[in-house]
Amino acid sequence: METRSPTVNFRGGGQLGFAFLGTAMLAAVLPVAIVLAHASIIRTEPADGALLDQSPSRVIAWFNQELEAPASTITVFDAQGRQVDGGKGGVDLNDPDHASMTVILTVALDAGRYTVRWNAVSAASGHSAHPTSGEFAFEIRQR
Repeated sequence: METRSPTVNFRGGGQLGFAFLGTAMLAAVLPVAIVLAHASIIRTEPADGALLDQSPSRVIAWFNQELEAPASTITVFDAQGRQVDGGKGGVDLNDPDHASMTVILTVALDAGRYTVRWNAVSAASGHSAHPTSGEFAFEIRQR
């Protein structure tokens, strides 16, 4: 007795096979496109959790992709929740990749803990960009 593998015969189903293949390919690629539309933070200066001897003159955050300038922001807050930067933090337009944000600290910060909050919108074309946000902190030692 001969054993045969089951076969499927699509009569006139060449188009059905292509439709199935196209749907499967789209399902495989779509999650990647959605992930690529999200900007993720790569590193910061000062680093998250840094203990500094003196106030930094600016805070910088680098991201994994280009950011939309008008929609992306970065701010610095003291332990009481008061904003302590000059209020003009955002995408660094001098960065050729537009993948970093900078905020200038117009006055030297006193000793204490500071929280940096950021909101980033990816500039990835062809995708609906989704905002991401987060925070990191640094501390300045007592002098």
